[in-house]
Amino acid sequence: MPYELLGSVPVGIRPDVNVIRRLDDRLRNTGSVLPTANLHDTGRPRSGLTVAQANAILQRVEETPEVSTRALAREMTSSKSIVHGLLRSERLHPFRYTTVQGLKPDDFQKRVAFCEWLLQQQNTANGFIAHILWTDESCFTRDGVFNHHNSHMWSQVNPHAIRPQKHQERWSLNVWAGILGIACLDHICCLNGSRDSRTWCFSMRS
Repeated sequence: MPYELLGSVPVGIRPDVNVIRRLDDRLRNTGSVLPTANLHDTGRPRSGLTVAQANAILQRVEETPEVSTRALAREMTSSKSIVHGLLRSERLHPFRYTTVQGLKPDDFQKRVAFCEWLLQQQNTANGFIAHILWTDESCFTRDGVFNHHNSHMWSQVNPHAIRPQKHQERWSLNVWAGILGIACLDHICCLNGSRDSRTWCFSMRS
C-alpha cells in the first residue's frame, strides 16, 4: 500500500502477529482457518467452544506457554477436557522442564575456552582424554526436588525449556561418581555442613 494512503485506512483492532501466523499454518496444514475440525463459522460447536473462545485460548498459550489447562478452563469458563482437546487438535504437547546448573553471565566463555583447550591437548598428546578423571555428583537435601510432573510448556515443537534451581548451601547426603578410562569409581558421604577440601579428603579416606 502506498505510504500516502496509510492515513486514509481506519485504525481498528489489529490482530497479533502470532494470530496471523497460526491462521496461515492452520490453513496450509488442514485447509481450514478454524482451530478444530468441528468448529463452524457461527454458533457454538460440538466441542463447547466458539471460534472466539478457541482463538483466545490459543493466544493465551502463545503468550504464556507454561499455563495449565485448569487455569485456561477457569478463565474461559469451560472444562479442562475441552481445553485439552483443543490444544491436542493444534498438535500442542506439554513438554517437561529440564533442570540445569545455574550459570553466571561469564560462564559460557569459560566453557568455550575449556573445550578449545581440551581439543588442543587431545590433538597434541594422543590419549590425553583417557587420563582424565571425569566426575559428577548429586546431593539430596531436606528441600525436596523439582516437580517435573506439574511443570510444562505447551508447544508444537519441544522448546527444551529449562529452569535453574537455587544454589544449595546445606547438604545432608552427597553421592559422587567418577570415570577414569574404563574404570568407574563411586563414593557416598554424609555432610552436615559445607564442603571443603578437608571434609572431602576425610570422607574419601574413611
